[in-house]
Amino acid sequence: MAINTTTLNGAAQSAYAKSKTLSGPGNGIIEANKKAGSSFSDMLTDATKEAVDVVRNSDVMMQKGIKGEVSVQEVVHATMSAETTLNTIVGIRDKVVQSYQEILRMPI
Repeated sequence: MAINTTTLNGAAQSAYAKSKTLSGPGNGIIEANKKAGSSFSDMLTDATKEAVDVVRNSDVMMQKGIKGEVSVQEVVHATMSAETTLNTIVGIRDKVVQSYQEILRMPI
């Protein structure tokens, strides 16, 4: 499988944009978990909502692209972000299923 530089560039730009919203070093998920009442399930819920938002944004950008309201580059960037998000979600799902199967195979 060849590495697509456009995908890597888009992912890097997205990661950089997200990092700019953080309020200092080490403040991301770690700081979010330090909030009162925050748990792993809360973090997972937030990540899921963010993933859904990325996919919905991609859909909106595609519709705007069809109408000619945004450039092709913006549509491609939104689509690549959605693809990266979907690939991440599928990878996490696969790891969760694999972990569950490992637990089932453990002797009692």
